[in-house]
Amino acid sequence: MFTWLKRGWTLLLTAAIAIVATVWFLGCSGESIGEALAAEAGYGSSAGSGGGGGGGWGNTGGDSNTTSGVNPNAVIKGTFTDSRDGRTYKTVKIGNQRWMAENLNYALGWCYNNDNSNCNQYGRLYDWSTAMGISTSYNDNKWGGSGVKRQGVCPAGWHLPSNQEWNDLVSVVGSPAGTKLKSTSSWNGDYNGTDNYGFSALPGGNHGPYSSFKYVGNSGYWWMSTEMDGSYAYNREMYYLDDVKENYWLKKYMFSVRCVED
Repeated sequence: MFTWLKRGWTLLLTAAIAIVATVWFLGCSGESIGEALAAEAGYGSSAGSGGGGGGGWGNTGGDSNTTSGVNPNAVIKGTFTDSRDGRTYKTVKIGNQRWMAENLNYALGWCYNNDNSNCNQYGRLYDWSTAMGISTSYNDNKWGGSGVKRQGVCPAGWHLPSNQEWNDLVSVVGSPAGTKLKSTSSWNGDYNGTDNYGFSALPGGNHGPYSSFKYVGNSGYWWMSTEMDGSYAYNREMYYLDDVKENYWLKKYMFSVRCVED
């Protein structure tokens, strides 16, 4: 019996050391262990709300497998000017899709920490209904129109991408998709990407309905038009791993937006 008790205490001590090491590794100083682990796993953290993100996200990029994608020399880089405010964005055509190569920075969103310099670097953050261009009541109610292209906050001729359009992007670049799509700078630690295709995914962080601005430099989150239910919608996210995660979060969270051309 003493041997089993000793073995149990050893396992508990090992788990505690692993948790402390994880929090230190992520650099989440001043946050709870739960929040640090939520950031690591890609789950939402919303104090007093019953949870932010949900389980069951898929690994669409792959950590250990490497597959070749479309030739990076075949991509077509360009620019696009938003007629609403005169802002010019870099664009990139990867396969059959033309994406903005920057996060959207249109006035309806928020700057991280309410600092305009963060808008210039990371673009703005939007809750799901604002990103979709629909009533804010749909942050708490089922909208039901996810099957159609939705311009939303994007400029005319562009729209908020669906889950399938993100799937197509991840498929065409091959794995590890996160490494290939992340920018070569702005990510904390050694987590910059190779940016093979000029997509330049940035770690713009997020803002939760029950928390503050968090994880800039560590994680990037992008809304999709695909709805889960009355309270949740799907997104894609990248962080310190080398893949692209599919997840779902409360619609009231504020994430970045990448528009894709119609």
